[in-house]
Amino acid sequence: ADIALPSVYDAFNLEALLKAAALPATVAGRALLAQVVAVEGAAVREAAAITACSEPDAEGLAQRYGRDLDAFTVIPNGTIVPATVPTPAERAALRERWLARYRLLGPGGRPPTHLAVFFGSWHPPNLDAVALLADVAAALPRLLIISAGSHGLAFTERVVPPNLVFAGMVSDRAKAKLLAAADVALNP
Repeated sequence: ADIALPSVYDAFNLEALLKAAALPATVAGRALLAQVVAVEGAAVREAAAITACSEPDAEGLAQRYGRDLDAFTVIPNGTIVPATVPTPAERAALRERWLARYRLLGPGGRPPTHLAVFFGSWHPPNLDAVALLADVAAALPRLLIISAGSHGLAFTERVVPPNLVFAGMVSDRAKAKLLAAADVALNP
């Protein structure tokens, strides 16, 4: 006999709202949104417990899908701080390795001397941030901006300055190496 095991739904966002803002108002977009709402609703209603990243997300999910707020536990997003931080000299050497790779593969011309990194998913604030980076990158030719994550897929049809490089999804190891080499990490 099948035994139903309890499940925990780990809600990273209120997906119905995010997808409503991101999907086009077409037949296909509305159909995809309906699927998101159905899956998210089932997950919220059927889970023994739900985790959310913020109080507003927990409240929104509870209200939208008719679930008591007591079923939710808020676990805020966070970060892992490395045990050691590169010295300025180590950071400069690491940065130079990334810049040397760019000079080898990049467009030529006057090479960048500084490195900025941005990591993000296909999430509206991340898309807005990268759109702004695309607008200002040409005015900062000495800055190489490496933009890593799924958000880059939203810019495949857009011409961007050559110093804005979309790296796609990268491993945690690559993220750590980029952060150790960067002059600055950007956040929306």
